[in-house]
Amino acid sequence: YVFNFAGNSGMQGRLSAAYQFNPVIGVKGMLGYHGYKWSTVPQNTDGTYPYVNFGSENLTADFMLNLSNWWAGFNPQRKFDVSAFVGAGAALLNNNAALSPWGFLGRAGLQGDYHLTPEFDINMIVEGNATSDNYNDVANKPLVIDAIPAITLGIAYRLPAKEKKPAKKVA
Repeated sequence: YVFNFAGNSGMQGRLSAAYQFNPVIGVKGMLGYHGYKWSTVPQNTDGTYPYVNFGSENLTADFMLNLSNWWAGFNPQRKFDVSAFVGAGAALLNNNAALSPWGFLGRAGLQGDYHLTPEFDINMIVEGNATSDNYNDVANKPLVIDAIPAITLGIAYRLPAKEKKPAKKVA
């Protein structure tokens, strides 16, 4: 068996919305589609390896911690930020016929944001996802999880902050 990056990877598309409670702490929710593909063992009779293909729709929620602002203080002129996140979610598995059509996710990773303008960022997310063992419709004992690493590149648009109205004086 020879590992082939193109033959053992997939594509994903995500929409996300986030909210910063302060410069360090925030939350993010994502809705996405993930297509997976990898070759399996044993070989076909012609020496090739068969592929397993399937997809899922995922809904996740993450707790975000902006490490740059935590360690170096908030700086609106900073061009690059790094955040850590941990979260959970659920997935609807498209071709999981033998076992449950639902999978549950635990996830953690890092997100780097390069600030192009005050409104636009280019970001990269490196994450690890742990799912219930039936995620790909194959339950392998004694391992009770499927592990799915992911790298995502994206563009983020930051909505302008609302101006806070001054508090009314109380007599």
